[in-house]
Amino acid sequence: MTRTWFLGIQWLEVSQQWGMFMGLLIFSGRCWQEAKISELMSIRSKTVNSWNALIGGYSQSSDPRSSLDAYLQMKKTGLFPDTFTVCSLLSACSQLKSLRLGKEVHGFIIRNWLERDSFVYISLLSLYIHCGELSAAHVLFDAMEDKTLVSWNNMVNGYLQNGFPERALSLFRQMALYGIQPCEISMMSVFGACSLLPSLRLGREAHAYALKRLLEDNAFIACSIIDMYAKNGSVTQSLKVFNGLKERSVASWNAMVMGYGIHGLAKEAIELFEEMQRTGHSPDELTFLGVLTACNHSGLVHEGLRYLDQMKHSFKLKPKLKHYACVIDMLGRAGNLDEALKIATEEMSEEPDVGIWNSLLSSCRIHQNVEMGEKIAAKLFVLEPERTENYVLLSNLYARSGKWDEVRKVRQIMKEMSLQKDAGCSWIELNGKVISFVAGESSSDGFEEIKSLWRILEKEILKLGYRPDTSSVQHDLSEEEKIEQLRGHSEKLAITYGLIRTSEGTTLRVYKNLRICVDCHNGAKLISKAMEREIVVRDNKRFHHFKNGFCSCGDYW
Repeated sequence: MTRTWFLGIQWLEVSQQWGMFMGLLIFSGRCWQEAKISELMSIRSKTVNSWNALIGGYSQSSDPRSSLDAYLQMKKTGLFPDTFTVCSLLSACSQLKSLRLGKEVHGFIIRNWLERDSFVYISLLSLYIHCGELSAAHVLFDAMEDKTLVSWNNMVNGYLQNGFPERALSLFRQMALYGIQPCEISMMSVFGACSLLPSLRLGREAHAYALKRLLEDNAFIACSIIDMYAKNGSVTQSLKVFNGLKERSVASWNAMVMGYGIHGLAKEAIELFEEMQRTGHSPDELTFLGVLTACNHSGLVHEGLRYLDQMKHSFKLKPKLKHYACVIDMLGRAGNLDEALKIATEEMSEEPDVGIWNSLLSSCRIHQNVEMGEKIAAKLFVLEPERTENYVLLSNLYARSGKWDEVRKVRQIMKEMSLQKDAGCSWIELNGKVISFVAGESSSDGFEEIKSLWRILEKEILKLGYRPDTSSVQHDLSEEEKIEQLRGHSEKLAITYGLIRTSEGTTLRVYKNLRICVDCHNGAKLISKAMEREIVVRDNKRFHHFKNGFCSCGDYW
């Protein structure tokens, strides 16, 4: 029996005719879909390797469930599966996110003493990570006697993919303490975690480490750094990294275009998009997503529709759900609700998802279209009857239109269903520590100091034209009560705290879990002028750069 390596896959007895032939079909040129499976299945004498090639090919195809069917047929022939077989089966279960089937394979592995194989162990880790079972994955990881770089990367990235960037970074630090040298994949996970947190300080540290290790020239690392700075509110630093690249791949152009997009810098995004084509790079789906995002955040409806048309007809690219989501949100927020609804119901090849209907309902709230909003809300209640956001959006639509009786009805339904609205939360990172603030809470450290400074700030910005916008309060209260509630909004608390704890001229970077309200937006603009500070706020939609009394969004968000 001989061992060799073929396109990164270790094969046994590769000299066998059909094992090699099927391996070529599966792994060379990704031509699996064109293979005549029925003819291959008709071969009378198939070896374990032939079955492994078949099962492995199915596990990597668009139909991973077929690998399980092939395995059952293999068992009927009396052949015993080996480590390659179970690795392919675990891969299929991971893609299907079938924890039940994956556990059955895991049981087979334990019963047959196959778990000692490092490839099997990694495949088991991937299974539990893909299925969101991080506790089980970590138990397996801790039990590994010889933790390789691959296993560390798998676990770090698993935490990141499942929305736990802090744990990902903590495990990365542990990996470094164990003396494991990070590779490009490790660093990409770190930059991804810094983007999700977000943490500009940690991102800068990671960038410095990448420079020290001479990793910045790696195309994937470069894209991760550009993306990290953009998502931490420093798009100028993203551009600096982009301009310093020796070679620019399509991915690096995409990262920079999207960076401009999430900051609403449509002019810059469009100019870069045009420059990209002049340099001989053809835009792909991600490029157009970045441009459409920029047009959406800037209210450039005509341009956005033109780029959607260009994508379909000039570049023969099929728009996906996320492209249409951008366009529908763009049209809806601009007041073209009927056109947005038409695209959602008539032009898309896929069924609109919950995000698109949510976007339309939010646009109905902005433009007080109660009739359409009620119809869309009815769809959402069918699709996701227990999702709090659907009821909150409808309640806000009624509140915006002054229909307080309807607001009370919706809130009563929420109460009966034990649904609770997410509280507004903002946070700011200072000296390596993250300080959080929740709207209406007065128990946070330094609250009296914050309250005292806010009174001073309020007097200053009133001189500059500030008037409390009580339309942001979605409760039936007196005007004075509404104004008092506005004073307790989390972003105001975070900005005020930042002014207290930082020196003059320091840029404040505040993050919020919800959309910034009109009143806080107006207040932040005038605070930036009164205090001569730049204030960057990242809400759940986009970035706002406040400077000298203006916002980068042009009051369109």
